[in-house]
Amino acid sequence: MKKSRKGGNKEKAFILLKKAQDHELFITPILVLAAQVTNTSLVGLDYKIKSLESIESKLSKRSEMNDILRYTFIIPDGVEFTGKVKDLNDYLVANSIKLTKSKNYFCPENSYKGLNRFYTHEGYTFEIQFHTNQSFEVKMKTHKEYESFRISTDETAKCELSKEMMGVTNQITTRYEEEPCIQLNTYCQRAGRIRKTRKKFRGSRRRLERM
Repeated sequence: MKKSRKGGNKEKAFILLKKAQDHELFITPILVLAAQVTNTSLVGLDYKIKSLESIESKLSKRSEMNDILRYTFIIPDGVEFTGKVKDLNDYLVANSIKLTKSKNYFCPENSYKGLNRFYTHEGYTFEIQFHTNQSFEVKMKTHKEYESFRISTDETAKCELSKEMMGVTNQITTRYEEEPCIQLNTYCQRAGRIRKTRKKFRGSRRRLERM
C-alpha cells in the first residue's frame, strides 16, 4: 500500500527536523563566539529551527529545504556593514563553515532587504541572514503583512500588501556593494505580466479556433 503524500511529508519532515537538531549542537556555539569576536549580535536563537508543522507545510510546495536551521546576525547601525560581514565570514571559514550561496537583497524598491547566505558545516546546509538594526526592525515590522500576503489569494489585496511593505523597506539606506543585488519584482508587476500573458494566450487560441 502506498503512503499518502501527506503522510510521507510528515515522516520526511520529522527526519529533517532531527537532522537540524543534531547539527545545531555544533553550529550554534561557533556562531555565538563569532558574534562575540566581531562585536555583532546573534538574535532569534529561540526560533533557529523551523517547527515540524512548518517543515511539513513547506515540503508540500518544494522538495528541498536549506533553511530549516537559520540564524540572524545584526550589525549595529553606524558600523561599516561590508567590513563586518567580511569579519564574520572569515571567522566562520576559519572554523570549518563554508559559504556556498549568497543572495544580496539590499536593492532599492525591494519589499525585503537583507543579505541571505547559505553555509555548510560537515556537509549540512543552513541559512544565515545578515541585517542592520534598521533592516531587522523593518523585517519584523512587516512580518504581519508578509504573512497576510503569503496566504492571500486575492490579487488586488496582494498587490496592495506588496506596496505597503515597500513603503516601509524604502526607509532602509544600507547597501552591500560586494556583490550584485537581486531586484525583487513587486507582486503588482508579476501579476500584471501574468495577466498580459494570459490575455495573449486567449487571443491566440481564439484565432486558432476561427481557422
